[in-house]
Amino acid sequence: MDPNVLVNCNKPEKDIKFTIKFQEFSPNYMGLEFKKNMNYYITCEY
Repeated sequence: MDPNVLVNCNKPEKDIKFTIKFQEFSPNYMGLEFKKNMNYYITCEY
């Protein structure tokens, strides 16, 4: 599994709700961390 993939949208007929919390530091060792002045993209193939 790719650690950069946040959600898989391989079922376009089904609605998905996904919430992202943008934080520079995460208390969770598997949590996402977003650095200041960096670009991040959310893409979909459908």
